[in-house]
Amino acid sequence: MRPAALQTVHTRRTSRKRARLTVRRMVSPAPGPARVEASSTPLGIASLGSQERAVLQVLLANRGRVLGRRELARQAGLSELSERRCDSVLVGIRRVLGADSIRTVRSRGWMLSDEAAQRAEQLL
Repeated sequence: MRPAALQTVHTRRTSRKRARLTVRRMVSPAPGPARVEASSTPLGIASLGSQERAVLQVLLANRGRVLGRRELARQAGLSELSERRCDSVLVGIRRVLGADSIRTVRSRGWMLSDEAAQRAEQLL
């Protein structure tokens, strides 16, 4: 009889011999509930850095318009940094305003959604 920790997961035929792959079961505790701490500042303004604020201002100024990576970086003053810096800044903005706050337009760029524009004006 096989121990409970060893269990056959996959078998395959190799040439004339049969190979068996055994995997040990690992038990880990279930993840706990996510901790959400209340912030004393409205809408998480403290969590927005200077670069996030600059990009958010550019998106607000160009509301309803799709902005590409280069144009967004140029207007926000991030053009001397990595091209991908805008991507990570947008992630920070999405954390504060919500996942649907910035729409991605494939192969063109990003634009601020109408619902998020109202929240962003309150933030800035």
